[in-house]
Amino acid sequence: MSDGKASSYRVVSAEELRRRALAAARDRLDRANRAALELGALVSAAATTYGGLDVEVPAGSPSASDDPAVIDKLAHQVESQVAATRSRAHEAIARARSRHMQEAANSLLTSLRPTEPLAELKTARASAPAVEVQLDDALRIVRRLPGDAPSSAVERCGQLVTEISSVGPETRRAVLLTALRTEVQAARDRSETVTMNRDELARLYRQLDGLDGEEASSMRGYLRGLPLDSPLPSDLVARVDRVRQEALREQDRRFALQVTREVLEEQGYALGEDFVTVVASADGAVLPLAASRRHGVRVRERAGQLLFNVVRFDKTEDGSSDDDAATAFCQDFETIVHRADEHGLSMTRVVHFEAGSGRMEVRDDESPFTEAVKNDRRSPQVRERRSS
Repeated sequence: MSDGKASSYRVVSAEELRRRALAAARDRLDRANRAALELGALVSAAATTYGGLDVEVPAGSPSASDDPAVIDKLAHQVESQVAATRSRAHEAIARARSRHMQEAANSLLTSLRPTEPLAELKTARASAPAVEVQLDDALRIVRRLPGDAPSSAVERCGQLVTEISSVGPETRRAVLLTALRTEVQAARDRSETVTMNRDELARLYRQLDGLDGEEASSMRGYLRGLPLDSPLPSDLVARVDRVRQEALREQDRRFALQVTREVLEEQGYALGEDFVTVVASADGAVLPLAASRRHGVRVRERAGQLLFNVVRFDKTEDGSSDDDAATAFCQDFETIVHRADEHGLSMTRVVHFEAGSGRMEVRDDESPFTEAVKNDRRSPQVRERRSS
């Protein structure tokens, strides 16, 4: 940085911060409403299989409000309703499924006994009490099968209950009971993992609410694709935090450059449409300094700092006018800082070279500002910096 200044910046605009909070609240509410719809589909599918569950699913609550606090409160209410309803739905599904399996097992017992050959009837009657005892055990076990058990686990448990209800060797039924306990416990362990991961992903989604950009969008898609019944990646929290921090920096960067543009335009500078893009690039943009057509001001943004430095073109010329150019820039910079604060961007100097420091950037290029400088110094045009 030569004969220039570096300032860190911070967004303090109440309007901008409110806009961000509103975007975040709307993202949260949209996600809560989608969860309500998904839960409704789950309950409807279960009701088709097992009959009415007597569970009322929240319909979601779209909001036309533009108050972030109102929308955020509504989102919290929908989230709480969905969580409570999900718990009730899983309990209702588990009860209905247990009744369904018990009815199927009882029906099988009834259908098997009359068809026993006469020679085996006494043996079958003798074993029937043992079957019923072990069937009762099986039905008690299967009642512990969680409502969100996968269809494969439900099917397997149903097969085991059916086999246990069949008249056969008692030792075989004991083995089947052990297998049933194992299957149910695995489903319960899976359900706990799903609940834990759902809560963790909800927290991570909240970290991304209101943020735009390709990385934030990609991360949301990645989170949606993660299986809830498997351990989450060990570095997931760190990855989401990295995306969040970069998205926040980009929001601040865009706001800072827009404010810089507005402040310069208020001072009379006619800036090109690509000003914001150029300033955010590696070389930045060079604006003509009205005090001297041989000088310009380079504007850049780097890692949360706005960088300004005076540039003299044509290295063969002497530097007799450098001090005047740097002094004129210092006066402009004071106005920039003051006006930026009024626009909601607080700038704090971290580097400051006074005029005459001897650190001015000098280039071999001829000045790109070929037109004579007008007496009214509020007329320069933005030019992209030429490569040095």
